[in-house]
Amino acid sequence: MSEDLANQPPQSDHQILKLILMSLQSLNGHIISFDSRFGSLERHFDRLEIRVDRIDSRIENVEQGLKNVQTDITQLHKNQDAMRGDIHDLNNVVHDVSQKQTVLTDTVRKMDQSFQDVFERLHIVEATRHQQNSTT
Repeated sequence: MSEDLANQPPQSDHQILKLILMSLQSLNGHIISFDSRFGSLERHFDRLEIRVDRIDSRIENVEQGLKNVQTDITQLHKNQDAMRGDIHDLNNVVHDVSQKQTVLTDTVRKMDQSFQDVFERLHIVEATRHQQNSTT
C-alpha cells in the first residue's frame, strides 16, 4: 500500500500526511528491529568479554606458573653447579685418602716384614738357647 501511495502523485494533504505516517511507521519498525539486533549483539559481546576475562585470568595463572618453574629451574642449576663443586672436592679428598691409604698399606707391609724378621730371629735365638740348655 505504501508503494501505491509513493508511486502516485499526492492528491491531498491528507494523503501526504498518510504517506509520511506510513513512512515513519516503517522507519520505526526498522529502528525497533535494529535495536533488537543491537541488543543481541551487546549480549554476545558481554558473553565474549566474560570469556576473554576468564582467558586473561588463566593466562595470568599460567604466566605465574611459568615464572615459578623458571625460578625453580634456575635454583636447580645453581644447586647442580654447587654439587659439581662438592663432587670435585670429594673426588680430591678420595684421591688424597687413597694415596694416604697406599702409604699406610706400604708401611704396614714393611712393619709386618720387620715383625716377621724379628720373630724369625727370636725363633732362632730361642732355638739356640734351647739347644744350649739341653746340652748343659
